Amino acid sequence: MSQWIKTETHHPVPLIDVLVVIDFDDDPFIDMGFQRANGDWFLTGSNPLVPIKPTHWMHLPELPK
Repeated sequence: MSQWIKTETHHPVPLIDVLVVIDFDDDPFIDMGFQRANGDWFLTGSNPLVPIKPTHWMHLPELPK
């Protein structure tokens, strides 16, 4: 099982979708996002790209067998 990783300590591979925790007005929620090589984070599937500042991230789980 994956664990939540602080965005300030480790970064995912750029442009790979991960789960992210976003703290919006002290009301955290989980969504899918990705990080670019320059360090900027965005919501997955947003058009135009919506910048985010997640506090934590986690790899997506494997598909069921």
